Amino acid sequence: MRNLASLAALAFFLLGLAGTAQAGGAASGVTCHAILECKTDKSGDIVVVAFTDGENGRVAADIEKGDDCTQALESLLDPGDGQQTSFFIRNISTGSTDRTVYTMAASFNATSCEPPKIVFRTDEEFLAHLLGGLSGADEKCNTAAANATPPLPGTYTAWLSDSSNDAKDRVTQAVVPYFLPDGAGGMAEKVADDFADILTCDLNCLDFSIRRNENGVVQTNQEAWTGTFATGLRAGAFCGNWTTDNDDKPRVGDVNSISSTWTVSNSRPCTQSNVGLYCFQD
Repeated sequence: MRNLASLAALAFFLLGLAGTAQAGGAASGVTCHAILECKTDKSGDIVVVAFTDGENGRVAADIEKGDDCTQALESLLDPGDGQQTSFFIRNISTGSTDRTVYTMAASFNATSCEPPKIVFRTDEEFLAHLLGGLSGADEKCNTAAANATPPLPGTYTAWLSDSSNDAKDRVTQAVVPYFLPDGAGGMAEKVADDFADILTCDLNCLDFSIRRNENGVVQTNQEAWTGTFATGLRAGAFCGNWTTDNDDKPRVGDVNSISSTWTVSNSRPCTQSNVGLYCFQD
């Protein structure tokens, strides 16, 4: 079998979804139905492989040119752990001379059929006192997701605390991985295995920093309003719960960081102009 190293993100998701057998090899949970999709250009080179559940989103990853579509799909879907139950492959002509799409439908056992979650840092930046409170920040996250190219699926909550609410209790505590959007309808780097992984900080808190915006564009040397420690608990100052220009200096996170400073790096005045928001899919 060929080494499809550049499919790491996609393989991780499929293995995480399908590799959940109990002791003795018995599968647990539910039966999931999925579609794998492999697209080639006019010369026959693979340009993208994607997983989709047909409703809630997809994971996509570029792979090495020259790899065989059928082989790539079979190797991803059958990790050798006995979880695969059925699949078929069919070729589809898209009506264009420059692309062929191969699809594979599959059924496999897993603890959950829920797709991975998306997390991003907004491209737009905000003054802290003009966020409009927690609800206003959530609205800004959802506006960013809806206006992304292409639009991101689902709804989003800002990673933001105030004097009465901790960010960890506002964000959906998912048991599936979190990925950054790739700007092409798929997912790029894996940020964490699940929500608990985000709050588990040994040497690092995250697998990859939250440095992409809703369009999948990599950001550098940027920050995000958080008012939140790495534990997910509120951290002190909030500019009048994100509605008032006062002397508060809320905590911000560094988008380049995978340590605790991803959420609590510096303190900035309410009028700091180059700070965005972290947005977590619900």
